[in-house]
Amino acid sequence: MNQRLHQLLSALFALFLLTSCQQEIQAPAVPVAAFSLLDSSGNCLPDSVHGTYRAGQPLGDTNFIEVTVQVTTPGLITLSSGPQNGITFSGTAQPTAAGPVRVRLAGSGTPAAAGATTISLSQGGASCPIVLTVAPAAPSGGGPAGGACVGTVTGTFKKDSLLGPGHRIAISHTFLASGTFRVHTDTVNGYSFSADVTVPTAGMLRVADMQATGRPLQVGSDTFTVRFGDGDTCTFRIDVVAGTPPPGGGSVPDTTMLPLAVGNWWSYDHAATLNGIDTITVTVIGTKTVAGKTYFEARRNSGIHGTQYAYGTADDTLLFRKDPNGSVYQLVRIQNEFGGWVPYTFAEPYVELALYLPGKVPGDEWFTNSFTGTGASGTRQFRVRVALANIGGISLNGYNFPNTWNTHVELQTTDGGGAPWMLAPGFPSFRSKMLVRGVGIVLEVVGSRQNQIRYWRFQ
Repeated sequence: MNQRLHQLLSALFALFLLTSCQQEIQAPAVPVAAFSLLDSSGNCLPDSVHGTYRAGQPLGDTNFIEVTVQVTTPGLITLSSGPQNGITFSGTAQPTAAGPVRVRLAGSGTPAAAGATTISLSQGGASCPIVLTVAPAAPSGGGPAGGACVGTVTGTFKKDSLLGPGHRIAISHTFLASGTFRVHTDTVNGYSFSADVTVPTAGMLRVADMQATGRPLQVGSDTFTVRFGDGDTCTFRIDVVAGTPPPGGGSVPDTTMLPLAVGNWWSYDHAATLNGIDTITVTVIGTKTVAGKTYFEARRNSGIHGTQYAYGTADDTLLFRKDPNGSVYQLVRIQNEFGGWVPYTFAEPYVELALYLPGKVPGDEWFTNSFTGTGASGTRQFRVRVALANIGGISLNGYNFPNTWNTHVELQTTDGGGAPWMLAPGFPSFRSKMLVRGVGIVLEVVGSRQNQIRYWRFQ
């Protein structure tokens, strides 16, 4: 009896110690972030709506909203909307640094009625509306041939925006026959959808994940008819919204090759539409002094995070300056710009290259200072060659530019000792930048990929 009592007391004492220890271990409190839904001009920052919304159909994992917020103090971000038309959106993020941050808000609930539904987000006294479209309820049983498709739309479709892998619709369909089918739509308002689907057995339910191609020409609602290739069809609707505001600017025109002032911005077609982002933006945010020279600092937002990618420079700050004679220079972060192309680590942080030099004629070339790179094969010298290819006209996104300054940019290397300079292995054989007086950089080309100017605005 005493032994059992002793064992019971020992067990209770151990449980007391364990509970006490657990109560003492507390996770550190996460500070609340300071952030805004507005940019410096008081406009709502970009947002995007994902998924298909249909009356009477509960929201799922594919139904969410992404919003951009400007963080001034890192910490915990919590955002939620009030219920509208039977649905709500909420989400959190915990950025570790100040700057723009994308926050994903998951949807919940069931849309009550078809039509436009306005979701409102509020923060710090500011409110930003987000409009999504709820489609009518699907016919019972999925509908007859030619009825409404039941599928999930991905991406935001914007007027004048080049569509890519981030714009698609996934539609479930029971195929009436076996084989490989080209599931497609006709072109409507400048764009269309298509996918190849293999069906091993007739009567099998398959998902046709169709990618959009083209560029929406007008704002509005577009109705597409899907042809599955087995004699069956269905229809769906895509809403096209307005894109980035059209060009405009201040009262004092800047007629140099690269207008530089805080607040100036340019937007470009994304060469690959990554992470749902179909536009590259470059915005002048301030100035920075490096090695005794003052540069304008521009923030590039491309959706490409981390290192160099084949479609363009990673999200980064770009540094530009101009001489009194109008010469334009870019101070390049060597590792960011070239480290993704060649397997070398560079000792120097920056190199300055001239994008425009008055008086140069087609065929002229010039070079940066050399810099050192170390890789598995040892140490080599590198430099950047810039050559003026031509001065001529070009048409981009409906703009006709009669006099473009077209420069080719090439990373060269040598092992020293009098060996000739050569194109660095792995670097694209064709890379160029086109500049237009009074506008700036209107086109960047890397191999077969192009980032064409879309809009610009100067202060």
